Amino acid sequence: MKNKFYLVLLIFICLSNWTFSLDVKVFNENIDIAKKLLSNWHKSGDQEILEKAFLLLKNIRREIENDENQEQDHIDLKREIHMLYFWTNKSRQVNMRKRKYNLNSIKTNIDTPNTVIKKKIKLIDLTKNDPPHIRKALNECISFRQKYPTQVYSCEYMFREICFDFPKSFSAIKAKKLADKLNLKIGIYEKKEQSMIKEIKNEIFNFEKYYLNRNFEKIVKELMSKYDEEQDQYKKTIVGELITDYKYLHATMLAINELIQHKIYNPLSSSIIGFKFNGLIIGANKKGVSIKTNMGKVSIPWKKINDKQLGQLIGELSKGIDVSYKIYLSIYKLGNTAVGFDSLYRSTLNNPLVLTHIGRKYFKLIYHYKESIKEMVGNRIAKSKKLAANKDISGAISMLTKYLLEINKTKFNQEQVLRIHSVINGF
Repeated sequence: MKNKFYLVLLIFICLSNWTFSLDVKVFNENIDIAKKLLSNWHKSGDQEILEKAFLLLKNIRREIENDENQEQDHIDLKREIHMLYFWTNKSRQVNMRKRKYNLNSIKTNIDTPNTVIKKKIKLIDLTKNDPPHIRKALNECISFRQKYPTQVYSCEYMFREICFDFPKSFSAIKAKKLADKLNLKIGIYEKKEQSMIKEIKNEIFNFEKYYLNRNFEKIVKELMSKYDEEQDQYKKTIVGELITDYKYLHATMLAINELIQHKIYNPLSSSIIGFKFNGLIIGANKKGVSIKTNMGKVSIPWKKINDKQLGQLIGELSKGIDVSYKIYLSIYKLGNTAVGFDSLYRSTLNNPLVLTHIGRKYFKLIYHYKESIKEMVGNRIAKSKKLAANKDISGAISMLTKYLLEINKTKFNQEQVLRIHSVINGF
């Protein structure tokens, strides 16, 4: 009798595992179908195909939300589904010519947001006066924040989207307040993260030497060894992210010579990597870059080329060519944030499925991109104010207007665009 009980229990466990595997398989099959639909929509522009993909992802998302399994493959699956659903839904919003509701439908007898702030009326009550589609958008963001408290970059981005999509709504005021709170949390988290990264690098023998010589393959091997041994889950996660970053950098270094050969009939000037004499870049290998000068061929070792110069070189070589997202992420990693993200963003516009490879990291990239633009805008404003103080008002306005044209190309910079307009109007 006892043996029979154990036999039944064993069969039940096996069936449970089989069902679990089957569920994951079904989810993956449906995700593949959704990706194919999105790919077809991208090629045809047919709105009906986009709607089919949206409904399929909506159903998948609803089903998997009830799954409380915390195993890594389930967590990864949930993230991928959410990413696909989020961007499909955003694509629908962009493609809709008319909205069912209009912001003008807000009753005129309701106080404007600015008046409301002065009267100190609770925003949570005022959001009820917004049209249903705006309230729904805000509630979805709040719900996501509650379900995934660690996804701070994704949540911050979503709340900012409410501000940009519905700027005159009461929900936008509440969303901005929630996004600002998340900014503080991100600042604390990133200090901890940078401290951990510094600790990890210090634990790798000859890290600095490998890095300066662009021997990223060696760094990856050291990190992979550390990943297998690491017991602390947080540190292990950071090591895993670093492995991905340095793998992309290694792949990019291998591609540099091919990119140079692609531009062999219109080679880049060697000044881009800090070479003081006239010369043209004609090749690259594991050791460095080859330059053709009037005096002959010269080789510049990688350790003589800093991160900024390397990022600029890769950025220029990638212009006008369809390259892997890994190269754009490498440009970003080397410190050329604006060029790296801008190139990546345009790549996602041409092929939205690129986002499934990047995953939730995309929101982190957006955050840092916006922060870098914010810093650059601050520097330009400071310079323009110095010109204005020296009575060169036209020079100050000209400087800011020129920069305004540079950054006013994507929606991510709307806040900084308004900031520049405000300064110009104050001159």
